[in-house]
Amino acid sequence: MKIVVECEKCHKVHEVDISMDVIGSDERNMGEEVYYDVYSDIRCTYNNLIDVSVHGSEYLYGAGIEIHEVNVNGANKVN
Repeated sequence: MKIVVECEKCHKVHEVDISMDVIGSDERNMGEEVYYDVYSDIRCTYNNLIDVSVHGSEYLYGAGIEIHEVNVNGANKVN
């Protein structure tokens, strides 16, 4: 998964590659709900630190991850 951000300082667009890490799960009526979390940071050309965190879940397993929250510091989310 990629998150596209625009640096607040230089306005350059960056693609941040993220891979979701399982942080837990709960058993529900039709199966397991899996919770995911990821944190990534990059430095833009002007040494500005850009932090990206993503939280999501998947119910039923294999149905696809639903993104609940994307937080970006040091940049603005483009997509």
